[in-house]
Amino acid sequence: MQIMLIISSLFTIIFGIHRVLGSLGQSCPPIQSMGNMNGESLMGLWYELERFSDVYEALFKCQTANYTMMANGTIDIVNTGYTYIGEYPVVYQGYGTPQSNNTSNVSVVFPKFKPMNADILVVATDYTSYAVMYSCSDLYFNVKQENAWIYGRNKTISSINNQTMTQLMQNLTSMGISVNNFDLTKQDCDN
Repeated sequence: MQIMLIISSLFTIIFGIHRVLGSLGQSCPPIQSMGNMNGESLMGLWYELERFSDVYEALFKCQTANYTMMANGTIDIVNTGYTYIGEYPVVYQGYGTPQSNNTSNVSVVFPKFKPMNADILVVATDYTSYAVMYSCSDLYFNVKQENAWIYGRNKTISSINNQTMTQLMQNLTSMGISVNNFDLTKQDCDN
C-alpha cells in the first residue's frame, strides 16, 4: 500500500510539473460565459464526461458533481470521485456564489481544499443533457492554470448527440479553448 501511495504521489508531482511547463508563456483567453442562466435547472446530479488533465483530478475516476440551490442564493456543491487504486470514494464539498449581474459566472470555494477554489464560467448548457464549464487563472511568471469540464446527466459521452458535441467543440475552439486538452473521464463505477 505504501508503494502505491509513493507511486501515486510521484505521478502527481510529475504531472503537475508537465502541466505548468506546458502553459509557460500563455495567458488565459478572454472567455465569455453564457450570460444569465436558469440556475434551478442546472441543479442536480451531473457526471463528469471529459475534463482537462489536472493534477487535482489525475488520480480519480467516476467524478460527479451535485448542485443544490440554497435559500440564500448560493449553490451547495458536492463533488465525488473514486480512486483508481482501490476505488475509494473521495468527497469534497464547497459552495458557489453566482455573480448578481451574470449568474453563469460562479465563484467556487472548497473550504477544506483551497487549491480548488476558482471562478467557474458556465460556457454552455441545455440543462438536460450537457453542461460545459471553464476556469482559467493567470499565475506568476506568465503561466496559466486552465481547466474545463464537460458534464452530462448520464454517464456516457454518447448520451450527448454527435451534432451537439461537434458544435460545442467548434464553439470552444472559436473562443480560444484548446479542445485537444480534453481527456475522457472514466465512468465505470457503480455509483
